Amino acid sequence: MKEKEGKRIRWNIEITIDHFKKEIVPNVDPLTKSNIMSYSNKFYLAIQRSNEITWSELFAIIGLNFDEIHKNQRKIGNEKYWVREKLIQYFANEILPNNKGLKRRDLVKEYNHFCRGMDNSKEITWSELYALFNLDYEAIKREPAYWNRARLIEFMLHLIKIGEPVNLTALSNNHESFYKALMRSKEITVEELCKICGLDYKLVRREKKYKTDDDARQGLINLFIKGISLYKAKYVRKDQALYKYLLERGNGNLQRGMELVGFKVTKDNSIPKILISNLIYSQILGHHFQKVVSDIFNILRLGIRDNIESINGLKPDFFSKKDGTWYDAKISTRAVYDDILDGRYAETAKKVVYVYLENTKELNAELLPVNVEIVHVYKYVEMIKNRQRKEHFLGKLSLLSDLYKHFVVRDSQKKTVKKCKK
Repeated sequence: MKEKEGKRIRWNIEITIDHFKKEIVPNVDPLTKSNIMSYSNKFYLAIQRSNEITWSELFAIIGLNFDEIHKNQRKIGNEKYWVREKLIQYFANEILPNNKGLKRRDLVKEYNHFCRGMDNSKEITWSELYALFNLDYEAIKREPAYWNRARLIEFMLHLIKIGEPVNLTALSNNHESFYKALMRSKEITVEELCKICGLDYKLVRREKKYKTDDDARQGLINLFIKGISLYKAKYVRKDQALYKYLLERGNGNLQRGMELVGFKVTKDNSIPKILISNLIYSQILGHHFQKVVSDIFNILRLGIRDNIESINGLKPDFFSKKDGTWYDAKISTRAVYDDILDGRYAETAKKVVYVYLENTKELNAELLPVNVEIVHVYKYVEMIKNRQRKEHFLGKLSLLSDLYKHFVVRDSQKKTVKKCKK
């Protein structure tokens, strides 16, 4: 249930406390920040912005310990969910690649759960998190809502002073509103701004991300797997550096540029003809499957974490902190079979669980090593209770499955051609 919309309230400390006692406390249970926000977003924002009273002080007025209540609420089973490691990982994997503005007020619109985790965290602050990625949180907060010539110059000088990178690639990633304002500005050009600030324009220009056709081909596959239609130029522009490389490659013709780097698409955006080695294609699909499995594990909160360290010279994809089990994502049972034949995982780990997508080779469970288990990824998908999330992952897995089957067909066609030639 939500609070009924009423007249606009001018919040001061007296009105805030009175509203909290009469409206919030009787209607919100349990009395946590997230539930208060769901019930009355205007009250929640009033406390967040208040310079007169904090959440702890407000709860103390009715005899409750704010920290104790939220400490218990932030625990999932016996494990705290938004720990420092999780916050950093989520920021790096989900927020930075899809950057639509890094101000907190921009993030809260799409990543509200993450922002609550950051606000409640005692392990890391916003400034510390941004500093890990060479970002200045205070500088980002200072970005004005309206840009003019003077503000553009002032902000660029500030970035130079604090030592942030000011090439166009870094600006578009780290300070999107400033970058867009600069690109659209009729008052000042990038070249003029560089001259005023004492910068070399050649060094500030966008760095080329794609230097070879192989780079561009992989970039196109990454966009396609994300479900982005590649037939229309406006969608390919989601990766500006790639778009620019393809235009240059095709002498101004995007489709021609794609064909020249070995990637041909049709109007219906069906599986493209990809001129790329089978090994690289398989590796790209395997990488995306691993990412999907990682997201599923994170949502299920099973205590299975991405593994970033080498263990006895081996590096499984995931590691369970609870029982030490190794988890490895393999797009097919053929890949699982090859890994079992190698034998190093089974010899080193206490237990190994292989998560697969495509059943391309029948494996007899009785002949497997005793510490090896094979699980289809759909077993974990079925454990997701939220219907929309479940459908989201089923869609991703279906696309990967289609791409893999296309890869298998193409591989068999190549082998047939070789036999005919012999």
